[in-house]
Amino acid sequence: MKPKDQRVAGLVFASPAIGPSTVADDPQLLAQAKKLVAEGAGDDLLRLPHRTFPCFISAATHLDISTTAREYTDFFGTQTANPGITRVTCPILAFFGSKGDIGGEKELDLLRASVQRLPHGPRRVGTTMIVNGDHEYVGEEAQVAQTIARWAEAEVLEH
Repeated sequence: MKPKDQRVAGLVFASPAIGPSTVADDPQLLAQAKKLVAEGAGDDLLRLPHRTFPCFISAATHLDISTTAREYTDFFGTQTANPGITRVTCPILAFFGSKGDIGGEKELDLLRASVQRLPHGPRRVGTTMIVNGDHEYVGEEAQVAQTIARWAEAEVLEH
């Protein structure tokens, strides 16, 4: 096991993926992503099929998600016994915007419960919602900064 990096006092997850990737395995889409990345066009967008609204992902991101070990695509261990979060020992903070399209209180509860059931992992898990924040927290940057600063002061600097 690697020694703890003393420079890392805490980690913040803004709009994290909770649970394994929801990007469906599509051999044609994966082949297209591999081709684009090989051609140096990994930033080109692929349209994800079978979505109720137009949804795009870069070829490089799709390839990365498709080839990443499950312990990292289910980082918080919602369905995985040995997720990546077990290697984190410092306090963590996770949040979503209340107007976001990818998560909310339910997902934060799942994250917290999943991490707390693991035999190893963060010393403390904090979660919150950014009121009126969307996925990018547009217009709520000050609230995000204040939230992180208060958490760091209470959970990281005081301990």
